[in-house]
Amino acid sequence: MYRFTKNGMLIYFKVVLLNILIVVLFPLVVIQAMWVRKKTLRLPEASGDRKITSLESDEAPDSAHDGTFDDTLLFKVLILGDSAAAGVGANKQDNALLGQLHHRISKMAFSQLSQLSHLAHFPLYDNVAVSSYLWAQTGFTSGDVLHTLKSLDAEVFSMALVSVGVNDVTRFTSIKRWRRNIQTLIDTLTNTFKCELIIFTALPPMHLFPAIPQPLRSILGTRARILNQVMSEQLQCNENATLLFVSSMEEDVSMKEMFDSGLMADDGFHPSEKGYALWADEAAQLVKRITKKINRL
Repeated sequence: MYRFTKNGMLIYFKVVLLNILIVVLFPLVVIQAMWVRKKTLRLPEASGDRKITSLESDEAPDSAHDGTFDDTLLFKVLILGDSAAAGVGANKQDNALLGQLHHRISKMAFSQLSQLSHLAHFPLYDNVAVSSYLWAQTGFTSGDVLHTLKSLDAEVFSMALVSVGVNDVTRFTSIKRWRRNIQTLIDTLTNTFKCELIIFTALPPMHLFPAIPQPLRSILGTRARILNQVMSEQLQCNENATLLFVSSMEEDVSMKEMFDSGLMADDGFHPSEKGYALWADEAAQLVKRITKKINRL
């Protein structure tokens, strides 16, 4: 059961104040939301296979469902979530988060990846293969992601990268439900899918999204900040879960810097291929830092 902390009380009062503002501005906010929905460019999800497998010599066979084959350890990565996870804004999955992260993880040393494998304590392997899987769909909230995850057969993954929250902002998921969904996602990924590491990506600074007019942009941006605070607080209760803030998407970036950076797709909502590359770079660097920390223990 969640117990209110000082930060929790601050979050509660922020939500109350935001809700009052929404009530006051409700007619204008509704009109702006309808305008954004009508005018915003709708981009498709990236095309291509949603599973990528690589090996230093040859491709790993599909029969290696237990995480091993011959003398090779299979390191399995799961990317889970919403339209950003699904690659909206990129042409092909190879240039979206799936492909970009897969290629970076594949270049990591066996000694690093083995620290995050449930089979690392068996000294039987000379090589490592990386298999990356994508389970994501445009429009998914945290509840939708959780429902999908619970409907799938149990499978072993070494790590998961989760992108969720923007649709919870726009659909006004309650703080209580958001917190519960985050914790249940962690529990399911840990207990059913055996993830050693779960990385949640922080919500982007929606108050800088050029496609959203004011005051709707500020309202959504404030809700995104609140959901980030709640998620950060909840992740601290779980040893195998951590939060990734993509550096060029932090709140101190100006709207002009965001627009000029080339990190946003043409719709003004999703990452561009350059944005996905940055996201994958920083996720891979986080994995390296965590494995180095494990090695020192």
